[in-house]
Amino acid sequence: MATFQDTLEHIILINACENIHNSQMDVWPDDISMTTIHSESIWAWAHHSRKAFGMSCYGYLPTLDMMRMMTIAVGGQTELRKHPHFMTICSVVSPLQMDQAQAEGLVP
Repeated sequence: MATFQDTLEHIILINACENIHNSQMDVWPDDISMTTIHSESIWAWAHHSRKAFGMSCYGYLPTLDMMRMMTIAVGGQTELRKHPHFMTICSVVSPLQMDQAQAEGLVP
């Protein structure tokens, strides 16, 4: 069972690795609600890493929240466009379909 502390330590470890240039949400904490995991994880990234970070798109509003938080963390939309720091991950489910929430998360 992973905790938010495990997620935080993963972000710090990836940031320290000079040959890794980005990360994604690889450690999913069980002690955080799925309704706030995106905002808490981006907060941890913003405070502990300067590398690009990716998370799954959870729907329109959570993805919009993540984009807005990233914009604030990197100093504005112009900076985010010049140096993208955020990527989203959208999974395909069998048979070659997309999860509804993730498809909606691609819209913002």
